[in-house]
Amino acid sequence: MSNVPDNSVYGGPKPQNHDQRVTLTHLRHKHRKGDPITMVTAYDYPSAVHLDTAGIDICLVGDSASMVVHGHDTTLPITLDEMLVHCRAVARGAKRPLLVGDLPFGSYESSTHQNSSESSVWFEILFMMSKTSVRTHLSLNRILKYDQAVDTAVRVLKEGGMDAIKLEGGAPSRITAAKAIVEAGIAVIGHVGLTPQAISVLGGFRPQGKNVDSAVKVVETAMALQEAGCFAVVLECVPAPVAAAATSALQIPTIGIGAGPFCSGQVLVYHDLLGMLQHPHHAKVTPKFCKQYAHVGDIINKALSEYKEEVTNGSFPSSAHSPYKIAPADVDGFLKVLQKMGLEDAASAAADAAEKVEARKPDQRSYAQMAILSSLCKNLCKSPINRHSNSTLTLLRFMSNVYGGPKPQNHNQRVTLTHLRQKHKKGDPITMVTAYDYPSAVHLDTAGIDMCLVGDSASMVVHGHDTTLPITLNEMLIHCRAVARGAKRPLLVGDLPFGSYESSTHQAVDTAMRVLKEGGMDAIKLEGGAPSRITAAKAIVEAGIAVMGHVGLTPQSISVLGGFKPQGKNVDSRGDFDGIARSGMFCAVVLECVPAPVAAAATSALQIPTIGIGAGPFCSGQVLVYHDLLGMLHSNHAKVTPKFCKQYAHAGDIINKALLEYKEEVTNGSFPSSAHSPYKIARADVDGFVNVLEKMGLDDAASAAANAAEKIDTTN
Repeated sequence: MSNVPDNSVYGGPKPQNHDQRVTLTHLRHKHRKGDPITMVTAYDYPSAVHLDTAGIDICLVGDSASMVVHGHDTTLPITLDEMLVHCRAVARGAKRPLLVGDLPFGSYESSTHQNSSESSVWFEILFMMSKTSVRTHLSLNRILKYDQAVDTAVRVLKEGGMDAIKLEGGAPSRITAAKAIVEAGIAVIGHVGLTPQAISVLGGFRPQGKNVDSAVKVVETAMALQEAGCFAVVLECVPAPVAAAATSALQIPTIGIGAGPFCSGQVLVYHDLLGMLQHPHHAKVTPKFCKQYAHVGDIINKALSEYKEEVTNGSFPSSAHSPYKIAPADVDGFLKVLQKMGLEDAASAAADAAEKVEARKPDQRSYAQMAILSSLCKNLCKSPINRHSNSTLTLLRFMSNVYGGPKPQNHNQRVTLTHLRQKHKKGDPITMVTAYDYPSAVHLDTAGIDMCLVGDSASMVVHGHDTTLPITLNEMLIHCRAVARGAKRPLLVGDLPFGSYESSTHQAVDTAMRVLKEGGMDAIKLEGGAPSRITAAKAIVEAGIAVMGHVGLTPQSISVLGGFKPQGKNVDSRGDFDGIARSGMFCAVVLECVPAPVAAAATSALQIPTIGIGAGPFCSGQVLVYHDLLGMLHSNHAKVTPKFCKQYAHAGDIINKALLEYKEEVTNGSFPSSAHSPYKIARADVDGFVNVLEKMGLDDAASAAANAAEKIDTTN
C-alpha cells in the first residue's frame, strides 16, 4: 500500500519540471565558451527547489551548514552523518544542478592508502592464505581497507545522492586524498585560499594571498589540485589579481567567493545572498564580498510579528481559514449531548461558534462522532498540568574579520509552563510556530512567539518526503539542537517521530529523554490516543517530562486514516479520542483539522490550553508550520498549501526572484563588482607576484594578474 497522502489537507513534494541535468560535460562546454558558471549553497529541500527553479548550474551542500543552519561559530562541528542528512534533502529537491557535497572536517584526513606495490604484495599473499582461513580473510579486509577519504566520498554519493564532492586545502595529504577519490571514480572540486576547516592554523577566517608568498601558494596549490584530477577549484577570499592569475594558469574552471570578478564562475552562501539572517549581530558579520539580493530575514520577521499580532487580537484564524464545517443538524445533536453531560458552558461555546463560523459545505458528521468528541471534552477538563525544569544552553563565541557565527539573542524572560498557565488563565491567546533550524528559531525568538515546535513536519517541508513518517529520531535531534541554539525565549517542544516510542514504555521514555538531553528541548509532543500512546505518554510524564497531546488529524497515522483528512467522521475514531480523554496528563493539546464548534467546546471544557491548527478561532492558541505561514515553498506547493493556512508573506517568490537576479549578474559579469571584491594586494606585492609567475613560465597568468590589478583598486 502506498503512503502517498490524499491531498485534501496536506501535500508533499512533486517532481519538478526541469531542463536537462547539468553534468561535467555541460560545465566544460561553458568554461570553454567563457560562459560564467553559477553556484549557490543549499541545505534542504526548499532551498534546493529554489536553486532548481532559478537554473543555477551547481548546487553545493556546504559544511557552511554548520554555521548558517545549525548555529555553530565555525564549520568544524558538523558531522558526516549530519552532512548526509542535508545531502539527501537537497537531492530530493534539485533535479537540474550538478550536486556537490562537502567533505566535513574530520571525515577524510586521518588515513592514507598504502603504496600500490605494497598493497599488491599483501593482496597476493593474503588472498592465497584466505582460501584456507576465514580469520586471515578478515585480516585481508582490515589491512586493505579503503582510505578514509575514499570511504567518505563514496558515502556522500551513495547515501547522500550527490554527483561530486568538494574538499578543502592543498597540503600534500589533501592532494593525495583528492587523487585517491578521483581514482575511485568520483569527481572532485578543490578549495584553496581561505579554507574554513583550517581556521585553527590560519588564526581565524582571514583572507589569503595578500603577499607574494601567499599569492604564489594559492596558484601552486590550485595547479596541484588540477594535477590530482579535480574538475574545478573554489578560490575563497583572495585578491582579484591572484584569482585572475590562477584562472589563467588552470585549464579547469575556478569558482570565486570573495575573489573578484575574474574567475570562471561565482558561488555564494544561500543565507548570505538572501539576507536570511537579519538579527543585528548577523548584519555586522555578513561577509564584505556578499551582495544581498533580498532581505528575506526582514520579511520573515515582519510576517511572524503580524501572525503573532493577529492571533493575539483574535483576527486569525477568520472564517476564511476555518474550512472544516459541521452540518447544522449535527450541531444541534452535539449541543444536546454536551448538555446531557452537564457541560453547559461547552454547549454554549459550541453554539456561539456555530453562529460565527459559516457552515457551508457540511462534512455530514454523525451523531456518534459528536458523542465521541463530547467525551473528549468531558474527560480532558480534569487534566493536570505537569511541571518540568528548563534546560539552559551556552554558545561558544568566535570572532573573525570575514565570517561570524551566532551570538546570544537579546530576549525577554524565557517562556515556561508557568507563563503559559498565566496566559491561559487570563484568556490571552498563545502563539506557536514550527522551526527546524537556527535561522527559523532566531526569527521566532525575534518575533516573540510563545512556543516553538520542532515538528516532524520537517520530514515534508525540510527533507522533501511525502509524509511525516520517514524522518528518524537522529534527524529530529539534529533539528532540535539547531533550534535550541537560536531560540532563547520560546518554550521549546520536540515532536517524537513515528517509530520512536510505540513499541514499549522503555523506548518512549528513552526517546523523550534524548529529545531533552541531546536535543535541548523543554517538552515533547506525541500524537494520538491509542492505548499504546496513552501508556507511553503516562510513562514519559512520570519520568518528569512535560508532554503535549495531539488529537484530530494525526499525520503519523495516515496509513490507517487513509490520508491527510479531517477526522471524527465515524465511530472508529473513538479509540484515540477516548484514550486521550482518560489519560489526564497533558500540559496542552493540539487540535488539528476539526470543526470550529467542536474545538470551541473542547476549549471551554478544558482547564489546559488547546492549540488549534485548522480548528477555528476559538482555541486557546494557534500554531502554523513555518514554511506554510511564510509561503516558503515552490509554486507547485501553493496548490497543496492547507486551506486553513494564511500566508503572511510570499518568501518563496522573493527567493526565486533574488536567485534569478544573482544568476543574471554572474552571467553578465556585473557581479562581483569592485564593491564586492574587498580583498586587496599592495602594488609592490603585485609586481613581485607577477615576477614570480613569469619565472615559473606562467606568462599568461602574469599578464592576467597585471590586468586585474589595473581594474581593481589595490590600495589597502
